[in-house]
Amino acid sequence: MKQLIVVCLASLLLAGGQSEARADDKAEGSATANLPREVLEALSGEVNPQAKAAVSALIEVVRKEAMSGDKALFDKASGALVKIGVLAARDVGTLLDDKEKVEVGRAATKILGDIGPMALVGGAVKPLTERLKKDPDDTVRKNAAVALGELRVAGAFQALIDALPDKAPEVRLAAAEALGKIFEQQKPKAEED
Repeated sequence: MKQLIVVCLASLLLAGGQSEARADDKAEGSATANLPREVLEALSGEVNPQAKAAVSALIEVVRKEAMSGDKALFDKASGALVKIGVLAARDVGTLLDDKEKVEVGRAATKILGDIGPMALVGGAVKPLTERLKKDPDDTVRKNAAVALGELRVAGAFQALIDALPDKAPEVRLAAAEALGKIFEQQKPKAEED
């Protein structure tokens, strides 16, 4: 029950902070008016203590429920971390350090992929490329490739290219799709006539 309350509080915390931050930035005429507060906080290293506590609690819920199997709670906690986005990305990345628990690695790579490009601010590229290169679990490698594709960062090229001959067909497919997304992102837009 306590874990479910943490999930709900984290969602409310996030929903309340975003609109306030954008309104404040626009009112000031700031050069960062289009950046959400959570991105600015993550870049500056100044994170709201309540958000930090919620992320830590949600990370523990994901770690525990990935192993024990309360799927509904796991899904809610994972979804809350995705909604929190950039503030959660660095801490979600620490789940990738737990190489003994395959389910935790699967969850972390999936969450980072769902966070998408905002996970870049949280430093997700390096741990994802390491998991893509070295993890013994096919699903973890596949999820890492998918996440790298969602991040659309050129720094993932070599790891994705190296994954093309992977023994698992789902990893090869995910690596190919990820490379396509990265190249599509970098393709110059056609000039309008």
